[in-house]
Amino acid sequence: FKLAIDAGEKAMVLKNYKAAVQSFTTAAKLDPTDARARKLLVQAQQALTLANQQALNLAKFQKAMTAGEKAMTAKNYKLAVQAFTDATKLDPEDARARQLLAQARQALNDAPKTKTPDPAKQFNDAMQRGADFEKEKKYSAAVKAYQEALKLRPKDADARAGLNQNQFSLHLATGQQYLKNKMFMAAQREAEAALAIFANNAEARKLLES
Repeated sequence: FKLAIDAGEKAMVLKNYKAAVQSFTTAAKLDPTDARARKLLVQAQQALTLANQQALNLAKFQKAMTAGEKAMTAKNYKLAVQAFTDATKLDPEDARARQLLAQARQALNDAPKTKTPDPAKQFNDAMQRGADFEKEKKYSAAVKAYQEALKLRPKDADARAGLNQNQFSLHLATGQQYLKNKMFMAAQREAEAALAIFANNAEARKLLES
């Protein structure tokens, strides 16, 4: 019994609370009526619970600090503020955490505010680019512009018409170039692709029959 008590007290001094709990549990079993043994066991159990909680908080604190520092490096200041806020809640006395939180907040305030894109303006800009490229007979660029417009308004008839017209013109122009270079099979494929868009187009039919 005495050996168990002595071992438990020594473990408490060394802050080895798990070993202390084991020793005092042994002592309490050897003499269940001993009030001191029961009291020491309760103290050791409380110390072990507190130590475990502190270790858990420390791990959370370190994780939050690491996340905040990574976010600062990535210039994700909003995430950095959140992480350092968590860190200061876990350890309000940590000067470095408070300092980094202040830096993250300042960086967030100083960062240029990103404006939310206006979908209507994006659509109109894409349509205008498509029309401009079409006038310049840059059909590939026009196709891309009308595709961007359709992503913003998938059911827009004008955007669909612009896409079809420029896809047709692109196939036709490419096919005519192939024909000029005597690449007849490639020219035929382009003609067929053009006719899949506008089945009755005379120019595409003429290209197909060439």
